[in-house]
Amino acid sequence: MITLLYHARANGAICKRIAAESGGVIQALCDKDQPIQHLDGMLVRWDSRSDSFHADKEVNSAAAVILSRNKRRARMALEGICPATWFVKRDCQFPCVVRPKRHFGGHNFFLCNNQDELVKAIRRFGAGGWYASEFIAKSDEFRIFVINGEAFKIVRRYRKDADPTQPWNAHNGGLSKRIKPENWPAGLAAIAESAAEKLGLDLCAVDVIAKDAKQYVLEANTAPGLERQGTIRRFAKLLMEMA
Repeated sequence: MITLLYHARANGAICKRIAAESGGVIQALCDKDQPIQHLDGMLVRWDSRSDSFHADKEVNSAAAVILSRNKRRARMALEGICPATWFVKRDCQFPCVVRPKRHFGGHNFFLCNNQDELVKAIRRFGAGGWYASEFIAKSDEFRIFVINGEAFKIVRRYRKDADPTQPWNAHNGGLSKRIKPENWPAGLAAIAESAAEKLGLDLCAVDVIAKDAKQYVLEANTAPGLERQGTIRRFAKLLMEMA
């Protein structure tokens, strides 16, 4: 048996869709109010931070999920492959993007061009609750799905207005299109695989932006939004192959 362990209701809906494609091999289980237990087979933490569950084979440790969810700490781990990131107000350079240490989609995204805007953004999140990132006028944005250290799917994100000052994810009006493997931009799979390794993740979706030929990792998510039934079906197949 393969168990997809989730916490949030929205993630649970995706996990249940994946399970439905498995012919009974995969089950979706919420980590709320569950007793500590050992599960048969393989446990996949789908953004669940719970360490109350264990299995002979585990995909994404609780510690790795906690790290990836804390975007401030994750940026520290991603140093060298992410945009320049600052954690102290006096170090910040303009323009910069300020975000809370935990964020979802395009929410709480503040582009600051001066000290006054920076101070106002930081006050929203409190000491130690934010990070500031170098603003990069991106020309491209991608989501790369990584499993067991290898990229297996790349999606190009875009906005019709191509506004680099806005997030390009679906929650902010962005669109996406899958890129065939033979057309993957050079280096993109490698930088996403490096991000997964630095964060200790076995299964994740890595967000990368590019300006000209330079690529930067933004973050990695352990509960990527999946809408297309074909993608749901592919995830079910890949998980069964891992078990």
